[in-house]
Amino acid sequence: MTWKKKLIIVFGVISILLVVGWFAGTRLTVKQYEVTSDKIAKEIKLVQLSDLHFSEFGDNNSKLVSKVSELKPDVIAITGDLFDKQGDSVPKSLIKQLTKIAPVYFSPGNHEY
Repeated sequence: MTWKKKLIIVFGVISILLVVGWFAGTRLTVKQYEVTSDKIAKEIKLVQLSDLHFSEFGDNNSKLVSKVSELKPDVIAITGDLFDKQGDSVPKSLIKQLTKIAPVYFSPGNHEY
């Protein structure tokens, strides 16, 4: 196999991985878990958001906010990597919208440092 064919294959594989990675990173997914314990007296619904990295789902995060609202959470937890190098305008706007749905708690991730 010539070096040109090898180079084309390498660039092809890299291109496919980039497209798959971009798609996976920009897709809004919901996973539901149920945790039970005798120590929990009252049922609560918690929505956890993580690794948003300044992403927007819809105009001004309208799709994300709508999905969170549909879930009717008692508490919203943002567990890191909300902010990124781009600044804080998108995360601040998102948090303002989410606090209208339920109390929001945030713990920093490695990108906030």
